[in-house]
Amino acid sequence: MARDEALSRSSGRLPPGKLLHQNGERPLVGGESMAKAGESLAIAGYYYGRLRYSVFATEGRFDGQRLLHADGDVLVAGLRHQGAGRVLFVNLPLGELKLRTDGLLLHGFLRLFAQDVAQLPQLSPMPQARGALIMNWHIDSSAAAPAMQTLEGLGVFDHGPFSVHLTAGPDLDAVGDGLGMDLPHNPAMRAWVRRFAERGDEIGSHGGWIHNAFGTQVGRQERSVSAALIERNVAAVAEAAGRPVREYSAPLGNHPAWVTPWLREHGIRAYYTTGNIGMAPTRSYQDGARGPADMWAFPVLSYGAQAAFEEASAAGVSEADMADWLDAVSDFCAEQRTVRLVYFHPPGLALYPSAFKEWLVHTGELVSAGALRWTTMTRQAEFANDRLLARWRLLNDGGSALRLQASHPRSLDSFAWLLPAARYGRPEVLSGAARVDLDGTYWRVVAGASTTLGVRLPLRPTEATAADAAAPSSELLP
Repeated sequence: MARDEALSRSSGRLPPGKLLHQNGERPLVGGESMAKAGESLAIAGYYYGRLRYSVFATEGRFDGQRLLHADGDVLVAGLRHQGAGRVLFVNLPLGELKLRTDGLLLHGFLRLFAQDVAQLPQLSPMPQARGALIMNWHIDSSAAAPAMQTLEGLGVFDHGPFSVHLTAGPDLDAVGDGLGMDLPHNPAMRAWVRRFAERGDEIGSHGGWIHNAFGTQVGRQERSVSAALIERNVAAVAEAAGRPVREYSAPLGNHPAWVTPWLREHGIRAYYTTGNIGMAPTRSYQDGARGPADMWAFPVLSYGAQAAFEEASAAGVSEADMADWLDAVSDFCAEQRTVRLVYFHPPGLALYPSAFKEWLVHTGELVSAGALRWTTMTRQAEFANDRLLARWRLLNDGGSALRLQASHPRSLDSFAWLLPAARYGRPEVLSGAARVDLDGTYWRVVAGASTTLGVRLPLRPTEATAADAAAPSSELLP
């Protein structure tokens, strides 16, 4: 299935690396890799490359803006005017895809319609509506120890915090091979773990004791055997870090559905996933059912079919292209006020040292400018769960304005609403604590340390007429 450039430019919602050029190989990231006028682009997935979806055939002329099409000029998605409004047509099984851990299109089209078309207010999923990056390290073998010095030389410890996940056992591929990290008996790596903890990094568990053996067998062997291995790994990592483990990543991406509730029972609320590629953190479905309501899956971001440096190197990705992609990821998160996760194995950094160092410098500039920040899976999951407790609604405030009312059982501190400046005049805080500024095309209302908030939203003249005919109240929940 191919995709028009129009949706990419109009919504800006797909992250760098999610689209492929017509040849189905080189990802679109920006700069020299921008699409040519009229070029069709393919949607990519980690490992799979170009993705193909089932759609119903369409015929005839579409009187509107084509957003997405399939081979043979089949219309998959488009926007058109209908009377005084607009209609979004999507010819995809969006719900079924979400149930199968491919929720990007469902969330993307909903966001496109709600924000770009209907221009609805939004409660940002980010603290203060600022973008963030998660760097997730997977440390799973004895080869990681010498790579720590490479990281030091690249200046990585001037940044962060990061999410650092470890496989603690002495073996890698099979019992007795001695290729693992052996964290309980490895003084050098234990010192590094203590350093991570002192820096404020989040120390997580990477699977169950033996990286590759666990990754291949977790869904085949008895559940009790796999669970015991995860528990053993969690205990070893927690002991080395001197604090509980609160994050998890699955070796080889193999994460059976039963693992998610198991993690929750053991105090873990955030986990890395190779599903929902391209998305921000989400509450994922597996085997047709959603996991516990307070569990957050963090999709890894990929450069087309590759995510780790080792994979990109094997595919022949140049250092210049890798540098462009990494920089574009940081820009995307800052501009879209969102968060994405990228992951690395420390030994793989030697394959793209210049690209990695350039990325740290570029991201550091965005952090210094206040447009971006580093965060961890745990911090983002804690905020996401706290956000679920917020309640807010819009009321008609006399026809010329709306009134936003919000509450939280503990505090609204750092919760932020984004209001399209094309639709609303400068918001006025009526009660509670908040600051207001103009952030690009949005008014940004950032709440302070209060449990309730009231804000008057003046409507632009054309919007005030529409509000008079609207229902007096609408409830907007997260």
